[in-house]
Amino acid sequence: MKVNHQGYAISKGKLVHQERARAVLTKPMPKGACTLHVNGDRGNPNAQLVICPDRAYHRLLKMRLQALNACGDPNARQCAICKEWDNPQNLQQSLHYRSQSLEHKGCREHAGVSSSRDGSTIYPEGEIVFPSWTADLEDEL
Repeated sequence: MKVNHQGYAISKGKLVHQERARAVLTKPMPKGACTLHVNGDRGNPNAQLVICPDRAYHRLLKMRLQALNACGDPNARQCAICKEWDNPQNLQQSLHYRSQSLEHKGCREHAGVSSSRDGSTIYPEGEIVFPSWTADLEDEL
């Protein structure tokens, strides 16, 4: 079985996961539908697949799978600054213009993030923000 440049398994010039989805549906996939590789293994022709009605649902499932695998809670979200996973109620929308990322308020304040007139986020130059768990490492060094 060959794998293309994106890591998808190919057989007879067709994407294996799409052919498997068509076979299960017994008809062509609906317009806009796509498949999600539950285990993330695109090159595995026997991978678990979910047929999603659209890209938005695909993104939602992928985000929840990533959270589940990272911290065990599919509802958790990742802070864009410290990269720690937390309950969405403890996070705020990013100040960055048109960003959909979430941030801890404390991380934002520590990083000195502010918003400019055009809505873009300004980070102080050279500022490095470390996750809170790295403080324990300093004691060990």
